[in-house]
Amino acid sequence: MRGILLCFIFLSLPAQSQNFVGFDGYCGLPVIETSLKQGAIAYMDLQGNPSILIDPGILRDWNTEFTNFTLAHECAHHQLEHSTVEGRLERLVYPTVTVEQEFDADCEAGKLISANFGNDYLRQALRKLGRDFPGTNGYPSGHERVKNVVRCLVDAGLFVPKRRR
Repeated sequence: MRGILLCFIFLSLPAQSQNFVGFDGYCGLPVIETSLKQGAIAYMDLQGNPSILIDPGILRDWNTEFTNFTLAHECAHHQLEHSTVEGRLERLVYPTVTVEQEFDADCEAGKLISANFGNDYLRQALRKLGRDFPGTNGYPSGHERVKNVVRCLVDAGLFVPKRRR
């Protein structure tokens, strides 16, 4: 119970922040620059106002394709209601829900990026994801996430993987 209380206290603290230049209003939500170990999170304040929190120090080294994929991923968490109190509680109570929610958000982000920027752009984002994310604290590895996005988009008829020569 103490862990749940601490989680809600942490998530209810106001961020010392400013809007992230170039991405304000991404998917209709404010994108707020603040110090974050995770890189980016779908955030919902105590009044139920959604936003995306993003760490500019971590994102400084990410390519534009991956930055857009990350923002689309966080948008998907909001759209899929993972950032609600119920969605956050599911992660705490059921260990496998974190992986399921991450895969679902990745799938929706892949669809959004593919539709708005094309599959070559998406491939660039997925290269970064597959290469640089080992997976920790119950989160899937980048390699697992890339396989999930490709499978999701192939199943939806939106993506044809390039054949290796």
